Amino acid sequence: MKFFKENIVYSSNVLVAKEEHFAYADFPLHYHPEYEIILILKGNGKRIVGDNVSEFSAGDLCFFGPNLLHTYNNTHIAVDREIHQIVIQFDENFLGKGFFDIGPFKRIKSFLKHSSQGYKFHGQTLKAVTSQVRNLVKRDDADIIIHFLSKSKEFSTLASISFDTTSIRRSQKD
Repeated sequence: MKFFKENIVYSSNVLVAKEEHFAYADFPLHYHPEYEIILILKGNGKRIVGDNVSEFSAGDLCFFGPNLLHTYNNTHIAVDREIHQIVIQFDENFLGKGFFDIGPFKRIKSFLKHSSQGYKFHGQTLKAVTSQVRNLVKRDDADIIIHFLSKSKEFSTLASISFDTTSIRRSQKD
């Protein structure tokens, strides 16, 4: 059996974050080299991930690793098949090559590395991540990165507030 390889089209080189509406879900069983987060806002049906077949419904939040076969389908449902979802797609170097090798981000690298089976979130993580995913589609790429980095509380400034970079630039012109 030949599987469909989806080609992700980036509006920039960072990530794709989009909100989608469909009359029904009939996506082909597919894969792609990017990571993918899918939040179902409205709809229900069957979800296939690798060798797993299960039901999906509004509120489901899943994370798929690269090249993991997956699809959502509800053509078997007679009525109310509308799908409303948020999809986020990104490659492993979306924040720069080696970014996840840096100390505090190694846990994220481990999470990404083990995503080859896919994840379905629940509990407090589902609530927290759902809120973040909903906010991402409202931001542009630069704002997404700034938002991500601004969540960190583990940093301190280096130069004093009175340090003037403009005087340095002026002195270099002479």
